[in-house]
Amino acid sequence: MDRLCGRRFARQYCLMGLSLLFSFAYLQAQSEPQPAQTGTIHGIVKSGNMPIPGAAVSISLVDSTQKISTWTDVDGSYSANVPSYGSYTVDVQMVAFANGSQHIVVDAAHANVQANFELTLLSRTREAPPHPREPGGQHPPQRGFQTLAMQNTADQGA
Repeated sequence: MDRLCGRRFARQYCLMGLSLLFSFAYLQAQSEPQPAQTGTIHGIVKSGNMPIPGAAVSISLVDSTQKISTWTDVDGSYSANVPSYGSYTVDVQMVAFANGSQHIVVDAAHANVQANFELTLLSRTREAPPHPREPGGQHPPQRGFQTLAMQNTADQGA
């Protein structure tokens, strides 16, 4: 009889321990923080019908110094995950093109936001910055082809 009682008490303690363990695991799972509210900003960077690969895309939360940086792929597309809902500024830069910028809001209704950019060549912008004059009132040298005269100074007849 003692042997039977010993097993019964051991089984009860074992079942109580297991139920406490499962209860603790359930409560811990309920108290864990919910996943952060994240979103995605994506789009295509083009000039006319041509995609612009290798353009730098910088995404920053308004009123924050943290930035997410990425680059456009061969087809001009980019995509970046943002860590939380909020207002973001998306800046695009590429050599020889005017910069592009858009303000984007990521929230529960707009967690997957598309921001496309149409960049213009700097040479085609109306508001190209004027070239400063060099000292003495001369314009800076222009880029392009230049013809140089060559003179042969080798001794002839030596």
